[in-house]
Amino acid sequence: MKFIIRTVAILLALSLIYIGIYFIVEIRPHVSEMDEMIREYETDSLNYSSIKSMAVAEEGIDGIGNYVGHSLAVSNVGSGFRGAWHLLGLHWQLWIRLLYSEDEIFRLWLAMVPYGGGRGMQDAAQFHFENDLDSLNCHQLAQLVVMVRAPSMFKPGSERSVNRIRDHGVVLRCDS
Repeated sequence: MKFIIRTVAILLALSLIYIGIYFIVEIRPHVSEMDEMIREYETDSLNYSSIKSMAVAEEGIDGIGNYVGHSLAVSNVGSGFRGAWHLLGLHWQLWIRLLYSEDEIFRLWLAMVPYGGGRGMQDAAQFHFENDLDSLNCHQLAQLVVMVRAPSMFKPGSERSVNRIRDHGVVLRCDS
């Protein structure tokens, strides 16, 4: 019995050491980059709160955190064994949730989401509507939010986009 307890304790200690080393080697070098991405979307605009309530309705706050962690893992690891992506995505999710608040994670999501014209909600607003994010109306914001799952399937104005907005009640979140 002592052998089993000692073995489990050693494995647990090795796991914690591995997680710490992973942070130092892989996560920490990117913290300033992530902080800069968060600063890009620091705003008190009304559209920010509308986008957040729509995104939480569409993805859920955990879904947003999972997306950010997985995206950072894939962008920093590159191609390779798909199982490794998922494992590393879990590491990134863990550290992101420890380092950042929900609001900061949401701002990372705003800066990272892919669109046809690049990355980030501001680029998407320029690409699809030729306007700043703060100038978009509620329906345009909803179209951008539902695109996150599959940008090529839910292009603004498409029937799929309109149906998804209606089915998920995303536009109703504008007044929240």
